Amino acid sequence: MIVRIARPGQLSATVREVRVARWLAEHAVPAVRLADVNQPIEADGRPVTFWQELPPHEHGSHTDVAHLLRRLHALPTPTFELGHLDPFVRVSERLMIDLERFSLGPAGMGPG
Repeated sequence: MIVRIARPGQLSATVREVRVARWLAEHAVPAVRLADVNQPIEADGRPVTFWQELPPHEHGSHTDVAHLLRRLHALPTPTFELGHLDPFVRVSERLMIDLERFSLGPAGMGPG
């Protein structure tokens, strides 16, 4: 069993994550499965989830990913709110941290 402990204040995101995992399991989508326990729980203000450990596996090919995405997009809309996903949240901040870490300066032209 894998235990995932989220940051404080992430309970609503964790509840959504559990709902999505259950929805994917209901539709037989190959994805990591939740452990069969009541969840999420909170410990010291941190949301905690429990997952089945994956067996040894290999990375999928581009074709495998394409088939899974096609299957995912063919599913009926879930009955719960998925919310908005911003995959590029804080990208600028993270890039600036990396630039500073490698002493490239803001223009990437060497030490600032």
